[in-house]
Amino acid sequence: MDTYIFYGLAVVLLLLSFIKDKKKTKMVSKKEVQTLYDNAAKMDQYFFRY
Repeated sequence: MDTYIFYGLAVVLLLLSFIKDKKKTKMVSKKEVQTLYDNAAKMDQYFFRY
């Protein structure tokens, strides 16, 4: 149940951030997606190197 609350809070805060400053929120979101993609690629290399 706590997970739903935390995810809901994160979505609400992201929406508030987007409303406040759209350009900055889009820029940060793109960087975050790129970081997640890079980290996933590193994990694949670590776990599947054999």
